[in-house]
Amino acid sequence: MESTRSSSSFTDRLIGILTFKAPIYREVAEDPAATQQALIVVVVSAILSALLYGGSTAATGGRYPIFNALGALFGTLIGWAIGAWFLSFVATKFFNGRTNFQEMLRVTGYVAVFDILFGIPIIGFLAGILHLVGIVIGIREAAEITTTQAVGVGIITVVLLCVVLLVFAILLGLCLAPFAIAGAMFSSNP
Repeated sequence: MESTRSSSSFTDRLIGILTFKAPIYREVAEDPAATQQALIVVVVSAILSALLYGGSTAATGGRYPIFNALGALFGTLIGWAIGAWFLSFVATKFFNGRTNFQEMLRVTGYVAVFDILFGIPIIGFLAGILHLVGIVIGIREAAEITTTQAVGVGIITVVLLCVVLLVFAILLGLCLAPFAIAGAMFSSNP
């Protein structure tokens, strides 16, 4: 699974990811030193996206744009980790893939390079498609499975994440419902 080989520079790897070179995806997945590089890609993409495309609401009259940008960054990092964990879980448990959380973290982190373009009209839509293609290649190369299986991993992961979020939202709603009812009872005017 993991090796320590590193034949490409950080820039070469980014270009390889952007041009969908499967051996680069595999190299990134297998190189533990690429974790820090993937983190850099995710952080830079999140910050640029937040500042350029709405995370900072200074242009729309927001009072605390730095907090909005930090919140976007924090949410991106948590989402990245959760997504990588679910992808590795689904790949190994449902498709007998040979991967782990760290490998998925690295390849999905590098694929975040496409996120920089999300906020640009038309190009953002294309960037979303390119991001999905990159994720499928990353899953395939990290888990050492077929492209069809990688698509299956992606679909099952999205469904599982939606179910988990729905259950979380329901539980949160049940926990907060008594407070909402109490608030409504005490704030109503006779």
